[in-house]
Amino acid sequence: EYTLYKIYMTEPVSGLMPDEPVEFNGVAVGKIKNIVINKQNPELVEILLSIKNNTPVTQGTVATLSLRGLTGVTYI
Repeated sequence: EYTLYKIYMTEPVSGLMPDEPVEFNGVAVGKIKNIVINKQNPELVEILLSIKNNTPVTQGTVATLSLRGLTGVTYI
């Protein structure tokens, strides 16, 4: 079972692609479903995430972009 979350980024999301994994404290907990520019504010990027229901996501949880190793792969 998965829950969908829509997050908004103001920073460039170069390298992010649909179907790439989403991690929580280094553990894969879901996937990126969709990435689009926000229609009302083109400075925002909307990212739709599908996250496992047992992931401890709270109101205080913050999504960040990170780079992995020397390859420079971007992930959330």
